[in-house]
Amino acid sequence: MLIASLLICPALTFAQGQIRMSIQLGPANELAIDAQYHDPSDIDARLGGTRVIPMWLTVRNTSLKTLPLSYQDMRLDLGSASSATPLSPIEGGAARAMLRRDGRYNALLRFLGSQASDYERDPFSRVLSSGSLGPGRTRSGFVFFLRPDAVPFTGFMALGTASLKPEILTTNTYEVRAPETESANLWSVAWLKNQWDRILNGAPPFNRSYALLLGVSDYRNMKKLSLVNDDLNKMQTFLLSRGFHIVRVQNEKLTVENMRSPQDYFADRINPDDRLLVYFAGHGVHRVERGRERGYLALIDAPASGEVSPGDAIAMDDFVAWTRRISAKHLLVLLDACFSGLAVRGFDVQLETRGGGTPHPQGQPDPRTLYRLSTEPGRYLLMAGNEKQEAIASTTWTGGLFTHGVLQGLGGLADTQRDGFVTTRELYPWLREFVEAQAATAGRTLTPLIKDLGPDGTSQGEFVFTRGK
Repeated sequence: MLIASLLICPALTFAQGQIRMSIQLGPANELAIDAQYHDPSDIDARLGGTRVIPMWLTVRNTSLKTLPLSYQDMRLDLGSASSATPLSPIEGGAARAMLRRDGRYNALLRFLGSQASDYERDPFSRVLSSGSLGPGRTRSGFVFFLRPDAVPFTGFMALGTASLKPEILTTNTYEVRAPETESANLWSVAWLKNQWDRILNGAPPFNRSYALLLGVSDYRNMKKLSLVNDDLNKMQTFLLSRGFHIVRVQNEKLTVENMRSPQDYFADRINPDDRLLVYFAGHGVHRVERGRERGYLALIDAPASGEVSPGDAIAMDDFVAWTRRISAKHLLVLLDACFSGLAVRGFDVQLETRGGGTPHPQGQPDPRTLYRLSTEPGRYLLMAGNEKQEAIASTTWTGGLFTHGVLQGLGGLADTQRDGFVTTRELYPWLREFVEAQAATAGRTLTPLIKDLGPDGTSQGEFVFTRGK
């Protein structure tokens, strides 16, 4: 497996409602696309119901081979809640005729012309041309999609081609961020920094790293959790620095319906060599069902009584069951919510350091064991507390204590081997001791739990973090 080249993604930008985002398509990121577009709900509101979705695309061939590029090969996925089949483009002339027939042609031209210079001329005659695209060459133009009649827009969009898997786009519902440096590259840098290439010269044991960040702070009926947004910001900043691709959904955008499209996206997008981290911060509630306690992740409209219904909460065990179906080599689920110990009834991971025994003294790392653990599948769930404990948040930790501890540990404090890597088995013992001690200073009790989500409760590998550049 070759080490992926350095991937630089410009920051996402917004201008008067226009969104500009860069994505890479293909197993080797061979097509770099700069997309300029509007959330379809904004266009719909301004034009009174148009189903036409215009996008200005600049496509660059980053490979060393000539690639085919056809207007009709572009695809726009609106998510399973809207359409089971990704949309193919409609011709510019067809889009013009439809808008004229609906009486929205001039309104669309005024709307696009007010956004950027790219829209000043007739967009329908400036479509993305078809033909071969040579190495390093770039081509720009409009692509028009048509949302099917009577199909609502749920906030999800992913752009791809007929042959290349789509990448999710930022909308008013989903925030998407890409790292400056891929996690596999950070692994290689840290490995070489230790000069372990002389001992074990192996490729990075994983490919891409993804993270789905979920949270609710502005509850309408339950107590508001003002620090959840800070927790999401800190988690996002940290994971971007570690090479993760981020999808973030929060507050009123986080609904049961809006969870389906990213779930389907990750299920299809993630390859067996990829990694996925899923994080939730918000209220947790519990109730007795069929004689046993069941935990729920409360969404924004959950009632103050905690008597949740299927539309205002997600069952913790169902949530974890979905993550377990993802084919990622490495999975880490983090739940910072009350009663999160109800998420699963599995096996506790033995509190052992990597390879067993005591940590190696400084200067005597064990690279072979680390590489093996990072190569084998590893799937874990970390919960803020047990089934009876309430999570703790305070300005003392600028957010949730559990989240603060996780980030402190992964940032290096849990690196007991002092080698620039933090494994799951290193993180958990340190995290448990840290959280219990910090909770005690506040007169509270909180004991984080860890569960192995591997087959039969046994994972052979680890979710390994580098300590950054």
